[in-house]
Amino acid sequence: MPLLPPLPLPLSLPLPRFSDPRLSLWQSSVAAVLARHAGGSIDAAHADPLMIAASHAALPFQGLASGQSPPTFAAAVAPASASLRAFGAPADVAALGHLDCAVEYLKAVFDDDPARRRAAREQVAAFSGCDPRWAEALIEYEKNIALQRRPVPYIPPRGPDFSVLNILPEKAVIGLVADWGTGTTQARELLGQLAASRRPGVPFLLIHLGDIYYSGTDDEVNRFVSDCRAVLGPDVPVFTLSGNHDMYSGGAPYYQAIASLNAAPFTQPASYFVLRNAHWQIQAMDTGLNDRDPWQVNADTTFLDPAEANWHRRQLAAATAAGRKVVLLSHHQAFSAFTNIGSGFVNDRLLAAFDGRDPLSDGTNFVPLVALWLWGHEHNTIVYGPYQEIARGRCIGSGAIPVAVSEDPYSPLTDAIPFDAQAILDNDGAVYSHGYAVMEIDGPAGTVRYYQSPDPKGRNPIFTDEFPG
Repeated sequence: MPLLPPLPLPLSLPLPRFSDPRLSLWQSSVAAVLARHAGGSIDAAHADPLMIAASHAALPFQGLASGQSPPTFAAAVAPASASLRAFGAPADVAALGHLDCAVEYLKAVFDDDPARRRAAREQVAAFSGCDPRWAEALIEYEKNIALQRRPVPYIPPRGPDFSVLNILPEKAVIGLVADWGTGTTQARELLGQLAASRRPGVPFLLIHLGDIYYSGTDDEVNRFVSDCRAVLGPDVPVFTLSGNHDMYSGGAPYYQAIASLNAAPFTQPASYFVLRNAHWQIQAMDTGLNDRDPWQVNADTTFLDPAEANWHRRQLAAATAAGRKVVLLSHHQAFSAFTNIGSGFVNDRLLAAFDGRDPLSDGTNFVPLVALWLWGHEHNTIVYGPYQEIARGRCIGSGAIPVAVSEDPYSPLTDAIPFDAQAILDNDGAVYSHGYAVMEIDGPAGTVRYYQSPDPKGRNPIFTDEFPG
């Protein structure tokens, strides 16, 4: 019998989330070990309880990154164990062994102290009365650390036409979702609702704006691909951006996936790409590459590889000359009213690639020519007013990660950035709904509709962008 039975992840249960990427690696490691004991990979049958268990297993360590002492085992784990048992997890999984055996090891890891890490690792290797799964998790963690510290197999531009796909139909439906790669029941249900936007006889494709949780490991990326295919079928083109979580385990599984997701001519050549026709240019960038290092968690804002930034400017110049409407896609925000980006609320390093401030550019400001810029990263749906010369900036990072009402995600940190206070997600009193967008193009005309799931007040779509022909 499987150690972890298939369970739904109730929307009313906020999934613990952590900003420190080293905890993402730890969550992936714990989930992989529990999956092995369950007799399989992190597949659809196990993803829900595994995500709950791995998230709760990380709770005792959330203060380590800031130098705090970890809480005692009883204080940190007992409430999580009770929650797991309430959702049907067996008692031995809910208890998750003697977690204090791993504390000294992870403290050494978080302090980046190799000597202490080796000493703690040797001690844990002897088990010392620990649940052996903790030792397995530490071995898995060591493997993930080693993978993460290898160079990301980033693919630089090989010329102005590299990764430009002239395959966008004149009439098409394009599904857009971000921060979706959790493998949970709700994620698959949301993708099913998005797929219901297909029109008979009209080509359909999906673009994911990045983040396969927790760390873009082989198991997690394979689950992402299998979930897409299980819901969409084998022939729907699927494109996926590089988010920071996709890169935490080194990025190799992500690059292997994009090379095999779609058959030619829909194969995604790199972590950035252009899909275009005579009227539209959908232009995706790689912002995950420079926000991936667990050992530089306090680094400044992310930015584009210089060669890629130049490639993007070439594509924007070509679109301008041809009179195409441009939709920019990124995982990270250009700006935010609800979270800090570095020391402020605007990612000037990212914007500089497009507004002419990059010293390698010719000074042309392409930002006012962008019809729409979509991003994720924040687990929310936000419709911004014009700001930083971006006519339409939209966050659609609400694809799968539950956000608790107690987090107050629509409480702005600054009044300088306008947003539509009516085009927000509803909540059930505990957590907010998830969200996605659907773009329909027909010649030069286009519409982007923003949806929530569930839609308790019957408001869908909660906002619509219109682009007349």
